[in-house]
Amino acid sequence: MDEKVFLNEIEKILELEKNSLNGNESLKSINWDSLSALHFIAFVDKNFSKKIDANQISKCKTVIDLKNLC
Repeated sequence: MDEKVFLNEIEKILELEKNSLNGNESLKSINWDSLSALHFIAFVDKNFSKKIDANQISKCKTVIDLKNLC
């Protein structure tokens, strides 16, 4: 998946303005929470047919770290 498309999906999950993320943001700075993580798990399952868990997500520090899980 193209990085721009991925960032747009994260923006949707977080209800942020389109094109507001560049990928280097820390998850703390964008108010990433457990509900965001659940939406992300569903997104990855649907789009990549890959199972990830909350433990893997908890190790991520930035938005790009999330992309690397995919």
